[in-house]
Amino acid sequence: MTTEAEACAVQDKLVSSSLLNFNNAARAPVYSIGVGRDNDGYYVHIGLERQPTAQEQDSIPNQVDGVRVKWQVIGQIRPL
Repeated sequence: MTTEAEACAVQDKLVSSSLLNFNNAARAPVYSIGVGRDNDGYYVHIGLERQPTAQEQDSIPNQVDGVRVKWQVIGQIRPL
């Protein structure tokens, strides 16, 4: 089971990786990266602005350093 510290370390790694590189054509439309928890422990959650293309989806890892990565289309977050 993944600990919160492990998930946070992977979150930091993804934030500084090419996943968020705006000059990368294969970059998924990432809007946010956070840490979530479910019955299987902690995981890294990636919020996307829109449904990714096949190429963009391939750029999103399923797992990093043994920590699960989940993604969801959340759209853009706008102030009320």
